[in-house]
Amino acid sequence: MRHWIIGAAIALLPTTGQAQVDTGALLRHNGLSEAINALEAEQPARAFELGTLLTLHAWERLVQTSIEHGIDPRRGLLFGTRGGPSRRQPTPEAAANIARAMLADLGRAQQALEAAGEGDSFTVDLRDIWFDIDSDGRRAPEEGLDRLLLPREAPRRGANAPPPAALEVHFDAADRNWLMARLQAVAGTLQLGLAFDPTPVLRDLDQRTPQPAQLEALPEYHDRAAIAAELTALEAEQKALQQAANDRSSATNERRKALNDRAKAVQDALRLVPRDAPRPPELEAEQAAVAALQEALNAETRVENRRSQDIRRAIAARRAVIPADRQRNLLDNVGGFVTPLYVAQQMLRQQPDARRVTLALDHWRAMIALDKYALALAAEETDDDREWLRGPQQGNTTLPDSFLRPANPDDLRRLDEAEAVLDGRLLIPHPFLPEGTGFSLAAWGKAPGPLDPLAVIQSSALWPWLKRGPQVAFLDFRTLESVITGGMNSRRSPF
Repeated sequence: MRHWIIGAAIALLPTTGQAQVDTGALLRHNGLSEAINALEAEQPARAFELGTLLTLHAWERLVQTSIEHGIDPRRGLLFGTRGGPSRRQPTPEAAANIARAMLADLGRAQQALEAAGEGDSFTVDLRDIWFDIDSDGRRAPEEGLDRLLLPREAPRRGANAPPPAALEVHFDAADRNWLMARLQAVAGTLQLGLAFDPTPVLRDLDQRTPQPAQLEALPEYHDRAAIAAELTALEAEQKALQQAANDRSSATNERRKALNDRAKAVQDALRLVPRDAPRPPELEAEQAAVAALQEALNAETRVENRRSQDIRRAIAARRAVIPADRQRNLLDNVGGFVTPLYVAQQMLRQQPDARRVTLALDHWRAMIALDKYALALAAEETDDDREWLRGPQQGNTTLPDSFLRPANPDDLRRLDEAEAVLDGRLLIPHPFLPEGTGFSLAAWGKAPGPLDPLAVIQSSALWPWLKRGPQVAFLDFRTLESVITGGMNSRRSPF
């Protein structure tokens, strides 16, 4: 979902008609909502612009409502990640409700884009676009699309290079179909997430999550004040030992080098003694003295290391009773990763809603058809004017290099294979299935069942939908992501 949003930032400034609303000025000063209100009064003449702004506003509302409900949109909407930026605990129903609202918003955008004419085209400076992430009605520097897009390009331009003077893009019919394909891709993903409804899982998790105030309290075992004092003293000793070791390191290295030089000199002298001659006593005495000094130096180092290790263990034991803020933050981050995984696993163990599975697959079929049409239109274009979706013959763009991968012959091959997978003409391979067999996504779509992640990895969850036949060749996970995101380079995308 994070990749398609930049593609939505399109077609905002009219090129003709003095009486038309200046969408760029509205966007710069008032944001998406005001521009949408103004454009709705000029329909259907500016349906392309309206559909584009509605697409952008759908993402903006997704982020705003996610934060409002305590869900961190950076970690995943459908998994209901706890403790988002607002630190508010979401209700179990919040994730599904937000997904349904997003589907409704995408539907409005799709309807407007479908009403646009095939010949419509627009030009926009992407620097005019911003997203009111914190819902305060004012544009913050970090909310601008240029700030979200350009920082990752700084190493390519040079650390001190000025930002581009403009980020103008001219959008046409190919881009409109590309954008509608992205809407279908996101809608399909949301429908599939809702097919494995997260609400029962989150409700069960909330009901079973222990509330500290309701638990039996045991008498305090540790003297927390005393342990806190010990921790402070140990941390101070650790710092002093480290400083002392740093201060002695140069002298210790010089002593070690001098002893190594003496030992080498003794060895060199002993090599000159004939094999049948007795070893000179003075050399043996020197060798023994050097060895004793080296062992004494090593013993000093071992004592220092043991003391440092003892202090580290003692500090760790006391921090288990009184965790430091850094340790608490680490545990919170780990918990924020583990909980969504648990929710996803429990979701996929449920019986999915067959109607929503069908809708998801239909959305993805529509995405493929729209992408094919967009590629065909781009290939037929004879201009080369600040392109977004670039055909093989086009290269003119003001966007950062490699942000959007230009169309190439393999795109149609990937789309054809994706379509064949959806239709059941190609199977999805699995390393633990018998040779020549594969998972039929089309068969699963007709009679969907649970997809327990561990059982999927082991392959037994897929057995009811196995068939024998040809398998996909060019459509791996990376290229599948490329199909869904429309060629957006995930390393370049700021979302």
